[in-house]
Amino acid sequence: MESILSHHFPQSACIGTSSLEEAMPKLEQHCPDFILLDLSLAGISGVAAITCIRSLHPLVPIIILSGSSDTLDIQHSFEAGANGYLIKSEPSRNIVSAIKHVLNGHQHMPSIMQNPPAQQAIETTKKIDALQFKILRLIAQGKQNNEIAILLDISEATLKQHNRAIFKRLEVSNRTQAVCEAIRLGFIHP
Repeated sequence: MESILSHHFPQSACIGTSSLEEAMPKLEQHCPDFILLDLSLAGISGVAAITCIRSLHPLVPIIILSGSSDTLDIQHSFEAGANGYLIKSEPSRNIVSAIKHVLNGHQHMPSIMQNPPAQQAIETTKKIDALQFKILRLIAQGKQNNEIAILLDISEATLKQHNRAIFKRLEVSNRTQAVCEAIRLGFIHP
């Protein structure tokens, strides 16, 4: 990747690191033209890394380069402040084009997010909180309400309130429909 970047962006120095710990001193000394960040950094989540980098360089474009095409990873990256998201399997010419697009002041969203279910997933993600995602995943695993309540240390009444909120936000009427919709939206994988 460094040789591709050096060829297409000769005015920019390409500095590679394998962890945020290694990158932070360099970022404290220099203001980069852009940052190409892998979500699977050693020692810290990519989303947390975006937040750390944003605290140092609030205006520097951050572009995620990841092997993950999970819609939640993409959504969380943009919520944390990423300007672009690239999937590693894309051809290098597409990656270069997307970086140029971001450097021109635009966001780059992978094609998987440009279809209607993905757009709906973005909107729904904003409405469902972390506990409700856990509940949804446990429902998908076949857990019953009493089991979920015990696992999450909440009452069954509280769980039923969360279930109703999940059903409303997903526009479904039961647990099976909720799981099917969550799979369709990419929240959970079968």
